[in-house]
Amino acid sequence: ERPDCQKMACRLLQISAFLLVCLALLPAGVTGDWVFTLKVTRIVNGDGKTASGDTCTTWIFYSGCDIYFTSCLGATSANVAAATPVCNLASQKTSDQWDSMKTFNPNYVFTFNTVAGAWPGSIGIRLDAWDANTFGDSLVQRSSWFTDFTVGAAPKAGGGVLPNADLYWEGSVNCAPNYYSSLCNVYCLATTNYTCDSNGNIVCRSGRTNPSNNCRTVCPVGYMCLNGVTSICTQGAQFQNLAGQSSCKSTTPCTATQYETIAPTISTDRTCSACNLASGCGIGTYLDGTCSGPNSPATNPTCMSCDGTNLFQNEAGRTVCKATTVCNSTQFQASAPSSSTNRICAACRVASACTVGTALTGSCSGASVPASNPVCAACDGVTGFQNLAGATACRSVLTCSATQFQTIAPTASSDRACGNCTQASSCAVGFFLSGACSGPNLPATNTSCLQCDGLSSFQNEAGQVQCKSVTQCTATQYLISNPTFTSNRVCGTCVVASACPAGTALQGTCSGSLSPGTSPNCTACSNAAGFYQDQAAQTACKTLTVCDANSYQTAAPTPISNRQCALCTVAASCPATKFLNGTCSLNNNPQCSNCADVGGYQDEAGKTSCKISDPCLAWQYQSSPPTASTTRVCTNCTLASACPAGTRLTGVCSGASLPPQNPVCTPCGTDTFQPLAGQVTCTAARVCAAYEYQVSAPTTLVDRVCSNCTTRFACTAGQYLQGTCPGPSTATGNPVCTACAAGTFSSSAGQTACVTATVCNQTQYTSTGSTASTDTVCTTCTVAAACGVGQRLSGVCSGPAIPGTTPTCIACDASVGAYQDEAGKSTCKAARECGPTEYVVSSATASTNTVCGTCRLASACQPGQ
Repeated sequence: ERPDCQKMACRLLQISAFLLVCLALLPAGVTGDWVFTLKVTRIVNGDGKTASGDTCTTWIFYSGCDIYFTSCLGATSANVAAATPVCNLASQKTSDQWDSMKTFNPNYVFTFNTVAGAWPGSIGIRLDAWDANTFGDSLVQRSSWFTDFTVGAAPKAGGGVLPNADLYWEGSVNCAPNYYSSLCNVYCLATTNYTCDSNGNIVCRSGRTNPSNNCRTVCPVGYMCLNGVTSICTQGAQFQNLAGQSSCKSTTPCTATQYETIAPTISTDRTCSACNLASGCGIGTYLDGTCSGPNSPATNPTCMSCDGTNLFQNEAGRTVCKATTVCNSTQFQASAPSSSTNRICAACRVASACTVGTALTGSCSGASVPASNPVCAACDGVTGFQNLAGATACRSVLTCSATQFQTIAPTASSDRACGNCTQASSCAVGFFLSGACSGPNLPATNTSCLQCDGLSSFQNEAGQVQCKSVTQCTATQYLISNPTFTSNRVCGTCVVASACPAGTALQGTCSGSLSPGTSPNCTACSNAAGFYQDQAAQTACKTLTVCDANSYQTAAPTPISNRQCALCTVAASCPATKFLNGTCSLNNNPQCSNCADVGGYQDEAGKTSCKISDPCLAWQYQSSPPTASTTRVCTNCTLASACPAGTRLTGVCSGASLPPQNPVCTPCGTDTFQPLAGQVTCTAARVCAAYEYQVSAPTTLVDRVCSNCTTRFACTAGQYLQGTCPGPSTATGNPVCTACAAGTFSSSAGQTACVTATVCNQTQYTSTGSTASTDTVCTTCTVAAACGVGQRLSGVCSGPAIPGTTPTCIACDASVGAYQDEAGKSTCKAARECGPTEYVVSSATASTNTVCGTCRLASACQPGQ
């Protein structure tokens, strides 16, 4: 403070509450690169005067200027030093006022629309203090500075002692969200894949890698990605089987009862399996080896088989094998030992054990190997047999005679049986006697009745010793049915050419004795194969006529008729406007066709093709199409130079393309204009800014005219800003300052809406009604409790009704016989009336009742009275 401000007579304007007028400069629509903050920290106007020397308004209780501020940011010192500043970065006016006795903290944010690019390093600052008064605002102190700021640095102090007031401020600049570097020109927007460091560099989030590709790469299995650093998991101690992870997992160690079956990798865990236990070993095995547990190399005890010769194990869950049994001299090994069973010894066999058909042979092996036990060997059943039990030798087998054959072969326990051989008389139709009687010889054979083969032989009689030969078909016959073992072959006569009608010919051969049997047939002559036949009884078809290169087919062939041909049309027969269309072929006769039908023309006769009209050039269009005998006509297209102001050249010059097109001069469309002639485009009409409205709409010749909208700061107390600035739309409305309607008010300037006036409640009355700039004043109605002795409450409380009324305490009127001897009552009591035998001792007052006394009777009078 200045020393002179210590005096009470001095009009002191000291805003010492460190005014927090924050000018946060943000780009419209979040398009800027940096944010500038301006904080007014101190202002002292000890004289309480404006810059022109006028004294600010003095009130009864305080004096000084009613201060508000305007700020301006410009790109150069000249911008802010000018009498009328050029606020090409930002400007703001505070709407509130503060007198010298107040502390304020407005926190105003200034927005601007024209920030471009990086932080410039230095800016111009204009900060003015104004006195707001009824007769017009007056400048208190004007100040401007041009200085540099470092992005992100601590606030930089400025200002100082000025001619009329001391003004101090702090300024700082920071990058806008998502902008980095000392110039705020590096853009980085954090995503789910990455964040940004203080310089705007991409830092991959946990589980992401490859910042050069915006961290789109998920951290691969076997690796960890943390804070942008990708590390491989430690082989053997760590692994990671999932992608996109920020840490590795520890590998699992095997327990004392496990062993490692699969070693860990950087992407897979160690696999441990339980070691084999003795309880897992079945019969015939024992547990061999030790369990490695967490040690290396990995080992797992295994169940090993006993050798099955000297050792066996018939119990499960054992760690050793048992010794096998050894047979004695009167025994033999009945069952060899195995890994799970012991050797079994049995007593050797004796002769009494042999049955019919056998005899005792062999010796007892005892403890020797291979094991042998005497056996009851079967008789061979060829030269010997035995039909008794307990025999030690076999008997000789019977021999058949010369007229017999063996019917039952001998066995070990039975003799041979012989039977008589078969005779020819027993053979039926289709059979003959075959073979010889074997007699004593082997193998045994009996004559038998065999079946004739049914191909070269047959037999249609019984009791025969041979078959008959089958008949063969002649060269003029064919096989009808094949022979069987009881019947001969059947032959039929073949078809001859005399049986074939016109349209057919005899084809095929007579099979004679060959099989299968075939006979020639009358086969239809095929046009498709190039044949026909117009006569009967023929053995071949005739060849169809073939039309030559200059002819075409006029009649198609049939099986009984030939093809008919005629000469094709030639080009010499075609007149002008036509051409010979097509080529001569079997099924096509060329015709004279119109050239117009194929997009050409022809002015000569006897031609095989049409002439082609020349295409229009690139700057022409087809004004007349070609005819059958004439070529097309081309005309130059319209140029832009032919178009007047308010129009543009539209369309394209078709040139050689069809359909033909010629550009035209088209009036400019909605929201476009063109003030010049000879143009190919119209200019888009101006779009009013967010703070403007349309004064006049565009025409085809002139642009739209816009003007700044009225702002709320133009509205005084008792008014509000009605309507909104249409901004970029084509609406023409401009907001206006409108007086507050009845029942509403605005107590300060710069409002966008009026506030609804207070409505008094039922216990209040309206002591002062609302105006356009002031609220209703409600006063609590008087209640009976306020009335003292000798009073009553009179009247009603109007509540919200207008005009406002309140009850009052009035004195009870003793002249009409009313009084009240209690406080807080709303009515008076009726005063007592003295009776006919009473008299008034004291009359009623507002607070006391009538006092009556009893009149004296005559009987009370003494003599002489």
